[in-house]
Amino acid sequence: RSYYLFAILADVRNGSSGIEPIDYPRGIPDDASSGYKYVVDRWDGEGHSHSYFTLDELINFDWSKYEMLDEFMETIEQMKSIDPDPKNVRCCFFFDN
Repeated sequence: RSYYLFAILADVRNGSSGIEPIDYPRGIPDDASSGYKYVVDRWDGEGHSHSYFTLDELINFDWSKYEMLDEFMETIEQMKSIDPDPKNVRCCFFFDN
């Protein structure tokens, strides 16, 4: 668990750290896949702060002001192999209680 990353992605567990998030939780996308919706349903309300970003948004965000995110940066790099157009790749996520 990286509360630092949680704060950056969706202002989750940010407290008084003052980290400015990329955005606040956006909810579950209306066009989320049935597989993703199934996972959300399986959490039976124990998941919160649902959100998403396109790969394009993640690539164009200024990560230089943050440290210790090597694993997440590697995930972003791996996402690039999904589709040549980063606007066609979306990362949906939520946090558990």
